Amino acid sequence: MAQLRGNSQPAPQIKLVSSYLSPAVLRGLFRNRVAFSSDDSVVLQGKLAIDVVVRELEGAKPFGDIGPPIQGLQGDVLKKHKLENSLAPAEFYPIYRVNSKKQR
Repeated sequence: MAQLRGNSQPAPQIKLVSSYLSPAVLRGLFRNRVAFSSDDSVVLQGKLAIDVVVRELEGAKPFGDIGPPIQGLQGDVLKKHKLENSLAPAEFYPIYRVNSKKQR
């Protein structure tokens, strides 16, 4: 359209970015349909959360902020080994069970 108007500058490319990684966004990254997404390692966050709760139930004192660093993902630099803490496996279904012994 710019060429039709006599403007020699090409139209800017619009790219899709995501602030939350999901299976659909990951597919888009691999297919170069999504340019960028953040990855906050939700699997690792879940493991850390359970660990913190167990420690506090065992009497440990609460401690400061913990968590994995947020990483940026781009389709041209994705590596499989980086994604093991990014998304839960498709067959994952959480089951929570707490066994407590009442102390008197």
